[in-house]
Amino acid sequence: MANKNNIGNGGDAGEIFIAAKHIVGDGKIEANGGNGFVGGKGGKITLISEDNQFSGDISAKGGQSLNKSKWWEKSWIQAIVLVSALVGIAGFILLIYEK
Repeated sequence: MANKNNIGNGGDAGEIFIAAKHIVGDGKIEANGGNGFVGGKGGKITLISEDNQFSGDISAKGGQSLNKSKWWEKSWIQAIVLVSALVGIAGFILLIYEK
């Protein structure tokens, strides 16, 4: 997707798979999407353990979208223009029909 600011799209996150008998720690496990014109998708984290004592942060969120324009703003403007045109055409047809 091209944009006027030449900002690339955020990359999608990958997958983290940890299978261990014991998982111990308090750090961070992250599979977050990258920031960009359109933020990247969050990843997937799987922990399989008989004894999970991990007390840290786990995150798999999407990246931030730096695109300030909202898709619905453009869609509403286009819808209003379309409805106005249809009302104008309908009025013209009724005017011709009455004559």
